[in-house]
Amino acid sequence: MILNILVRILQMRLMSDTSEFLTYIHGCIVKKFMEPVQPTMFYVEKNADISTVFSVVGKKHHAWVVDNKKNLQVIGIITESDTLPLFASPYVPLQSFDKPPLQSFHYGLSPTAEEIMSTKPVTVFPDETMARVIETMRQQKIKQVAVVDKQGTLLGEVTLSRLIQEFAQRKRLVRSQ
Repeated sequence: MILNILVRILQMRLMSDTSEFLTYIHGCIVKKFMEPVQPTMFYVEKNADISTVFSVVGKKHHAWVVDNKKNLQVIGIITESDTLPLFASPYVPLQSFDKPPLQSFHYGLSPTAEEIMSTKPVTVFPDETMARVIETMRQQKIKQVAVVDKQGTLLGEVTLSRLIQEFAQRKRLVRSQ
C-alpha cells in the first residue's frame, strides 16, 4: 500500500516535470536552443567530394550543403537516405519502370554533394519559437532544421536528437533528486 502511494507520487512528479519541460522548450526561442555552426561540423560545400560528405553524414546522419564556406548560404541537405542510391544495384527488375540510379557507385562515378542533395531544405530563423519549430518538424516528418539569418546564411541547427538528449538529461536530474 505504501509502496503504491510512493510510486504514484513519483509518477506525478515525473509528469509534472515533463509538463514543465515541454512548457519551457515550447517557449524557448531557437537561438537559445540551437546548436551553433562550427567549421566542418555539420555542413559541406556544394562541390565537396563523396568522401567529405560521408565523413559528415557518418557522424551526424545528415549534412547541410552550403554554396561555399565563405558565405555559408544553405542550398540543400544530404541525409543518410539521400546516399542510398549510391549503393544501389545498376540493374533494375523488369517489373520496375524506374530508371537505374545513375549515381550508383557501380558506374564508377563520384558525385559531388550538390548532385545528391535534397534541395529546398526546411529552414527557420533564430527568433522563432521552438513550439513552431517542433510543429514544423512534425508536419514535414524531418529530424533537423537549419537555422539561418534573413540572407540564408547557416547559423546552426535544431535536431530531434538534441530534443531527446535534453529531455533524457532532465529526467535523469529529476530522478536523482
